[in-house]
Amino acid sequence: MQKGNLEHYISQNREAFDTAIPDLKVWSAIDRQLHPTEVAKRRSILPRFLQLAAAAAILLLVGGFFFSNKAVTSTAAIALHDISTEHAEMENYYQRQINQKVSLLNSYSTTDQRIFQDLEQLDESLMELQEELQEVPAGSEEKIINAMIKNYQTKLMLLERVLQHLQSTNSKNTKKDETTNI
Repeated sequence: MQKGNLEHYISQNREAFDTAIPDLKVWSAIDRQLHPTEVAKRRSILPRFLQLAAAAAILLLVGGFFFSNKAVTSTAAIALHDISTEHAEMENYYQRQINQKVSLLNSYSTTDQRIFQDLEQLDESLMELQEELQEVPAGSEEKIINAMIKNYQTKLMLLERVLQHLQSTNSKNTKKDETTNI
């Protein structure tokens, strides 16, 4: 076919050529070639939106974390010294006595570690009592206060018994050593 025949064929069959519609990919490729900067701008909107959404999510998480920590610290436990000066003196007395006994206990090399586990359990129950003291209705704090005092007494009694046992064991060992040396 020569050039004139081709043009004549196309002009005669023009309607047959116009019925086919090109795919959307073809039009987007043409659009990209005609307007390369506009397409780039449209692409950059989505990542920018995702960045803003991620930043907002992080801010919400951080805000939620600080809010939850603030709520936890506002429900802090109440100690005996927060109630009255008499209770504060009593608490200080027991804590001094307990600290002295613990330091004596630490001086022994044969100390059983289960004792320290028992002391930790008593500390945990004291913390629970302190938290309950904050939530108890006004006027009914006395039972919890008595339980807290009993906790201190129990801890002190446990330490005294353990120390007595360790001292008696050490004195027996010392007497044995003296008799064998003679």
